[in-house]
Amino acid sequence: IFCFDTFQSTQLHDLGHCSKKRGGLVTQVNRYTIIFHLIFLFLTYCLLEYDKKETYANAIIQKNVSSAKETYKGEDEIKRIKEILESNPDNYEAHYNLGILYEADFKIDEALNEYKKASLVNPTSEVPLIGQGRILNKKSDYYSAVPIFEKALGINQKRMEIYYYLGSANAKIGNQDNAIALFQRTIEESRDQSSVNYLKGLIHKEKDELEIAEVFLKKALMIEPEFVAAHIVLEALYSSMGMYGDAYRHAEIHRKINPFR
Repeated sequence: IFCFDTFQSTQLHDLGHCSKKRGGLVTQVNRYTIIFHLIFLFLTYCLLEYDKKETYANAIIQKNVSSAKETYKGEDEIKRIKEILESNPDNYEAHYNLGILYEADFKIDEALNEYKKASLVNPTSEVPLIGQGRILNKKSDYYSAVPIFEKALGINQKRMEIYYYLGSANAKIGNQDNAIALFQRTIEESRDQSSVNYLKGLIHKEKDELEIAEVFLKKALMIEPEFVAAHIVLEALYSSMGMYGDAYRHAEIHRKINPFR
């Protein structure tokens, strides 16, 4: 601790020039100053983190409020589709669209049932299979979700969101290595650079190397800005990293491009 003579030259004096009483006072004042600054920095950090979470939460609330305004419209649409199915129970689009409406209304059991019916009507389409797997992931039934996503991939290996959902389900049941091996095989077979970067991002995400995953996912979006699957993964990635503003931004983008994923 140093002392300075008041109104004297700026020359630094030796500590011994200060009296013991004054030296003790300076030490005490400095200690309180340091403690005050540490408390201030801690409170500032807490407020910033709370503000990030509150911003993301408020954005989600606003989204839910907007969705609530569509409730009556959705109920009318459900009624209309049910009337179509009464006269044509094998209508693929009606079953699939009804599943979408139920899922949007958080009626996941009803949604799963309609996706299954759509698959029975059109077993060559991967779309209702993705819906089924997505619902099973939401129900935490990951063991049932994995074969559904694998079947969807067998139909269409170019649907990139399947890899993300399948990887998530595999990770939940401890088959992370299987997911990574699948991604690596697909990279070797793919000539599309946006898909390659996307899959590399998934590999690093599965390895919990989030910052590296972010780099590859951004590269995929530089090549293909409307790469829905990359936006979906970045939403989840940023949310897990506490970057809620970025998470919501990517959520808004992929919902505008493809509102019914």
